[in-house]
Amino acid sequence: MKSKKLSRYAVLAAVLFFMGTLFPYAYAAADNSLKQLRTLVDVLEYVKENYVEVTDTDKLVSGAIKGVVGELDDFSQYLDPKDYKELKNDTRGDFGGLGIRLQAVDGFITVMTPMPGTPAFKAGVMPGDRIVAVDDKDVKNMPLDEAVELMRGPVGSKVKITISRKDDKGEYKNLPDFKFKREKIVPEVVYSRMLPGKVGYVYLVDFSGHSTEAIKKALKNLQKQGMTSLVLDLRFNPGGLLTGAVDIAKLFLAPDEMIVYTQGRKPEYYQEFKTSAQPDYPDIPMALLVNQGSASASEIVSGALQDNGRAFIVGQRTFGKA
Repeated sequence: MKSKKLSRYAVLAAVLFFMGTLFPYAYAAADNSLKQLRTLVDVLEYVKENYVEVTDTDKLVSGAIKGVVGELDDFSQYLDPKDYKELKNDTRGDFGGLGIRLQAVDGFITVMTPMPGTPAFKAGVMPGDRIVAVDDKDVKNMPLDEAVELMRGPVGSKVKITISRKDDKGEYKNLPDFKFKREKIVPEVVYSRMLPGKVGYVYLVDFSGHSTEAIKKALKNLQKQGMTSLVLDLRFNPGGLLTGAVDIAKLFLAPDEMIVYTQGRKPEYYQEFKTSAQPDYPDIPMALLVNQGSASASEIVSGALQDNGRAFIVGQRTFGKA
């Protein structure tokens, strides 16, 4: 009995000893983190009190968080609620809008192309047109994402767009205002055609919410036309949804093939994505086109098809984001 008590005391003493030796290190680490946080708070307070203009605390804090996450790697990004909502809209693949692809050129919101069948296309909006105002709000020198946000809205709502167009003399003149009723916009993400020799060709723009559905439809149409081989074009495809990449890879890979796995610092973050059912196109000869603009989900699909011996990869080294 006495020896058991001594054993317990010895174990307790050992535990206390290790706790005593580890606590200072843990405390020091926590104390160092607190000092760094105090520095951040001090900087925020100094900026608020001394910057030449009044500052928005929420924007400063959001910017600080973005800076922290941006230090991790080239692809990690902090999304505030507004940015997250926009990302969800983009990856879902549909939204209420006018159907115009835009870019900022010399401070002007410029039309790249109206999407076929959309309100902008039906109204006669042309590539090269400049968006001057949205509901009488001047958009010159406005960030592109802010201008796009003004044009998007609930399906069925109305918006007035002022557009200028280059005349025969090369001068931009304002046209009569366009009054649009916003519609559900589902951008085309797949383009397909039959090449000579019964070679099916499918170009995938990105991996958004409708990509799998669209590529299945395109492949069925090509199959009806007698397709005997396939070229899948992922050049300049920036990626998108992981689920989209997995679903499209499943169309061509045999059951129980590895598509991709994810892992983190902790073991529980490890996750495998494998095929399960029989594919729709298990045997059709395939070539897959990639270039430096093929990233993320594009690299997952091309890597899975290459690693499983399912397709030849043709083109350039990809972006390197997968």
